[in-house]
Amino acid sequence: MKSLLFAPLFFALHAFALGQTNDSPPVFPKPIAPALGIKDAVVSGHPIMSDEFGKLSKSDLRSRLDVFLAELKNFPNFTGYILLHVQKGPSNAKITRRVRQIRDHVADRRFDPKRIIIVSDEFDGETTQLWRFEAGFGDVYFAGLKRH
Repeated sequence: MKSLLFAPLFFALHAFALGQTNDSPPVFPKPIAPALGIKDAVVSGHPIMSDEFGKLSKSDLRSRLDVFLAELKNFPNFTGYILLHVQKGPSNAKITRRVRQIRDHVADRRFDPKRIIIVSDEFDGETTQLWRFEAGFGDVYFAGLKRH
């Protein structure tokens, strides 16, 4: 019973101790419900990262997106956010190509494009993060990032 009382405090202190530098991608809090043994708990407005990956082939990207779209179908009141961390530099060709691949795949699967929001920021590497939020809450977390 004591561990259940101290778990939220532990996670809060752990998240604070991790900190964040300007060179790191955004770090969002993880839900503590799974750590407490509560399965599939959803805290109002709490972000849930579904997947994170680096460079992938087109077919691997489509497979990851299929899983993400299936997850969003199971949560109809959620919006999917795709965060593209792209290499710092003047070229937007990679972003444009990746956004087009994602949009085309969403259209091929006949998924509502209004439920997928793609944002990007510059970073020292290339990664993609797939997040789901209750509708209306994602804009707070991704304020200031470029929308596509």
